[in-house]
Amino acid sequence: KEIIREVMDWLDLNADILDSSDISWVGKKTEMLVSLAENVGAKEYVSNRGASAYVEINKFAEAGIEHLWQSFSSPVYDQGRKNFVPDLSIIDMIFNLGPEASRVIKECGTISKN
Repeated sequence: KEIIREVMDWLDLNADILDSSDISWVGKKTEMLVSLAENVGAKEYVSNRGASAYVEINKFAEAGIEHLWQSFSSPVYDQGRKNFVPDLSIIDMIFNLGPEASRVIKECGTISKN
């Protein structure tokens, strides 16, 4: 958890970090996600677009939890070499961009209902 907190500090991100092993839950797949969200008092749950093949959003609605979708596009940034290598770790971006990484990462995604 410490490295996650450190990266969040570098990127000026604020959020609680929860470990699912510390939370009671039941079920599998979407039922498990809904159970986890309910047990922490979540009003919203965000999935990435890749989860659309298996997340049953109606189960969130039945539990009174709004389901949202995250869309993310890997940003292109100066890596100090001729050919850009996409989809590397956030650590690569931080090392190459320094404090500017915070702005870049915050501009490369959206969260929406559809």
